[in-house]
Amino acid sequence: LTYIYQELHHQLPFFEEKTACMISELVVDIFRNEPLEKATSNTNAALTKYKQLLNLIDESYDSLSFEDAASFMCLSEAYFSKYFKKQSGMTFSHYLNVVRIEKAVNFLKTDNSIKITDVMLKCGFNTIRSLNRTFKEITGYSPKQMPQGYTLYIRSLPTIQDDFDPTLNSSVLL
Repeated sequence: LTYIYQELHHQLPFFEEKTACMISELVVDIFRNEPLEKATSNTNAALTKYKQLLNLIDESYDSLSFEDAASFMCLSEAYFSKYFKKQSGMTFSHYLNVVRIEKAVNFLKTDNSIKITDVMLKCGFNTIRSLNRTFKEITGYSPKQMPQGYTLYIRSLPTIQDDFDPTLNSSVLL
């Protein structure tokens, strides 16, 4: 520290560079004598939060908004948009629409007498037109033309309960 002080006090040519080097050496000496600990990664925490978001979408698909999802992840909307697209392979709104249409398909399969208006309301669509348009876009059918026994499941990553990690060696591909 004395040498650093002298360099700063005398201010000879290139004193700033010399001081920066001496500070770097000091930091190296300090850390060399400290025990090393393995750094913990926030990626596991982020992935866990993402999995929780997928569960939240599956439960609150009828009322969840993009802003709600970004807030849940504690991310700015711009960063959340990029993060979600990277993780799921699709935009948040497309993923939400897929979940909503998947629920609509299940409603139509389980109750033949259900009205399209009821499906629209239960699945979070504002108009019958938007339900019909999105339904056709995702399934290829209108809600009334959907074949008997039709099943929709095109999400990139299923809703995950607990700490399931599909990248573990113990995971089995079905």
